[in-house]
Amino acid sequence: MSALRDDVVQFLNTHLNISAFRDYCPNGMQVIGKPEVRRVALGVSANLECFRMAAAAGADMLITHHGLFWENMPREIGVMMKGRLKLLFEHDITLLGYHLPLNAHPEIGNNVLWLQPLRESTLPALAVRPLAR
Repeated sequence: MSALRDDVVQFLNTHLNISAFRDYCPNGMQVIGKPEVRRVALGVSANLECFRMAAAAGADMLITHHGLFWENMPREIGVMMKGRLKLLFEHDITLLGYHLPLNAHPEIGNNVLWLQPLRESTLPALAVRPLAR
């Protein structure tokens, strides 16, 4: 089973409502890879080890919470960034990053998911829910 990269990107961008957020980083596709996606890997941060693991797993797309590009980072492609990009390009992996939209999503967001066990066990009497944007 496969999907088109651009369809996956469009679905996630819409589902996570990325246009509603002013973030410290770009949300959505950060590095373009092959147009057909058969295997997706997930990671927390876009670092070289995460990229190596995605490549070893045969991923066509990697979705991370912390992407490659941030407002306070240098704009030149230095040694570290060159190594990261090189690995992605060599394996033709599409990189997506979703930061604040993934934190805030009311159904699949990080805040909702890590609070789920608290709702079900430790704090049953409290109305535990993420704050609205």
